[in-house]
Amino acid sequence: MKNKTALILFSILIIALISLFYARSIDEDSWICTEVGWIEHGKPSSLPPTIPCTEIEKKLAVEQYLKENISTISPEKEVLGGKFYITKIDWLENNSGIVEYEDGHIALKATFDYEVQINKNDDKYSVVITNFNILN
Repeated sequence: MKNKTALILFSILIIALISLFYARSIDEDSWICTEVGWIEHGKPSSLPPTIPCTEIEKKLAVEQYLKENISTISPEKEVLGGKFYITKIDWLENNSGIVEYEDGHIALKATFDYEVQINKNDDKYSVVITNFNILN
């Protein structure tokens, strides 16, 4: 009976320690992007990000658009039944970037230019790829 009670108490202690470790590992002190800009969450040790909050949201919208539409945007088509997926995006200035993508058989790299507008009805971003050129 003593061993059973000791085992239960030891198990409760282990669960409590794991829970405490997990709770301490969650980053409560950070900057959060909101519609009014960067706001503190907790007490962050760093200064707010220098990139405007809306720029990050726009880039995320472009990234999502590229991921969902790379197969139709690319002038080169997939081969052997593969499906294009993006492996890397490098952001350049003036609403442009370089995207690397592949289908498991061929890997391609292309430059792209984009425009992003916000839809007034639902506050979502609308993305248009204005230029897409595969690099050699």
